[in-house]
Amino acid sequence: MLGENLYSPEFAVDSMEDSDWRLCLAPRGHLGSNCISFFLERMPRRGPESIEVEFDLAFLARDGSVLELKQIERSRFLSSGYDSYKGHYEFANRDDVLKIRKEAFLPQDTLRTLCKIWRQDKKVMESTQIFARTIINVERRSFVWNIEKFSTLKPDQKTTSVMRSISKEVLMTFGFSLNCEQCGEDKIILSIESSFNNIKCLTFECFVLDARGGQINSGRFDFFPNDLTRAVSFPLLLTKRNLLNNKRLYLKNDVLLLNCECAFSTRKDYDRIERVNSGIMSSRQFQNVHPEKTQSIGVGLKEYLRSLYVNGILCDTILCTSTETFPAHIVVLGAASPVFRAMFTNDMKEKSKGCVEISDLDADTVRQMLHYMYTDAVEDLSWENALKLYTAADKYEIKALKKKCSVYLKENLCQTKACEFLVLADMHQDKYLKRVVQNFILEHDNEIFDMDVWKNFMDANPKLAAETMYRNWKKE
Repeated sequence: MLGENLYSPEFAVDSMEDSDWRLCLAPRGHLGSNCISFFLERMPRRGPESIEVEFDLAFLARDGSVLELKQIERSRFLSSGYDSYKGHYEFANRDDVLKIRKEAFLPQDTLRTLCKIWRQDKKVMESTQIFARTIINVERRSFVWNIEKFSTLKPDQKTTSVMRSISKEVLMTFGFSLNCEQCGEDKIILSIESSFNNIKCLTFECFVLDARGGQINSGRFDFFPNDLTRAVSFPLLLTKRNLLNNKRLYLKNDVLLLNCECAFSTRKDYDRIERVNSGIMSSRQFQNVHPEKTQSIGVGLKEYLRSLYVNGILCDTILCTSTETFPAHIVVLGAASPVFRAMFTNDMKEKSKGCVEISDLDADTVRQMLHYMYTDAVEDLSWENALKLYTAADKYEIKALKKKCSVYLKENLCQTKACEFLVLADMHQDKYLKRVVQNFILEHDNEIFDMDVWKNFMDANPKLAAETMYRNWKKE
């Protein structure tokens, strides 16, 4: 097993001759694979020379349901040596856990694991549940890195920045340089090197700061100790060409501003068994486990797309609002919106600049619109943002999103909001929605016509108010 292994607190199993055990998790996996290894290990101190057991290993979601499960039958554990631990070298895909399905596997940066172990020579046995917790110390550092005279940098030039501890000891050295590829597009290369032995793992995120005070995610990278000792290098998502094509936004006074954020662990803060419950167990199966479904849990296309968006992977365009910028994928925008599709398939300025200026929508609305495009889901709708999202969906002809917003608005329509809703429907020439709101107003005319909201509406929209009241006599 390679990399920095994590071990659970040791626990004794009374029904197995008081033998001692622990769990071992290898985030780096085995022999350079892209998998997390997970093992049950017997400790050498007590019990017989050999014990035969069966056991299950699982990763759990926050609600206790199983995300990944491996069942091991009839394993003989010796008190020491190679046969003292058994499990799976390729228990779970590391990218799946750390990136693609991170919200499921790591809610609040917590991985929940479970092991069930039993002997075959007893039909019914007393069950003991042991709950343990390990907390890893995480130190977070951030700094803004000014890269001056960016447009004049040559490929052989390298700029460095050093991160030091409180005692002035060098923790990490960061490098910045350009790398000319054969395709003619200059990639921006960062490197990280550390000889500080106490670092167990490192997560590095880089954001490009723009002139409007916003920031664009340029990549998230995870490293282990073996990586850092050999000066690992990686490209940012934004290229030199992207930045030079948008100088006013990203290169004020020819200075590139990088906001670098690091999170790294150096030690365990807490590692102990918290409680032990005893009882009788009638079945070895997990309550929430369906083996035929959990042996190989596929990742849906929506989760892959969402991961690409959240982690800023392979983005090839940018949506720019007045306060914030959003990396995105042309193919996703074009698939969701005929308007975006036309932008990128015709010779329009957005295609050549690699940037779409959106001055009439706020950053939160664009963020929610993008979230829907990548996930087919709308989060945290309120009356105010549903009105804005409806406008965005109509502008970019995202029909399904427009329908979701209109349904929400109709379900939450009330006397005080009717006038605002009517203006929206009329502005976007939505005849059906307009008729729904007008009928609602006429059904509640006694209440609405006495409100100041309606009086102000008549002053601002006399033609629309007259048209609505006329419907009461026309009886359409």
